[in-house]
Amino acid sequence: MRFGVGVPLWLAGVVLSSWAGLVLGLAASFGKEVALIKRAPYSFSRNPQYVGFIASLIGWALLASSIRTMIAALAGALPLILVPFAEEPWLARAYGADYEAYCRAVPRFLFLRS
Repeated sequence: MRFGVGVPLWLAGVVLSSWAGLVLGLAASFGKEVALIKRAPYSFSRNPQYVGFIASLIGWALLASSIRTMIAALAGALPLILVPFAEEPWLARAYGADYEAYCRAVPRFLFLRS
């Protein structure tokens, strides 16, 4: 389980979060208003960076095979699950109807409709 699930999950998370960060760009990552990005990983998750970070944390914890590490990974994942709820009102104000349509079409996290 450590290597068969932990390593692929960690690696997939790193790849997804890196890809999403590259598509989003540095300016938008730090809050600068740019055009709403709906392509690449943002076409299947509104928060692919967070999904990738969570996957890599869980993969890392499985790889470490430690209860303490799993607790730390879950503690690290919790803010990543909650932050979108704080960001979404700002995004709705910034992008209006375009963002609302995007929310209806793309889940907040993978496969989880909101």
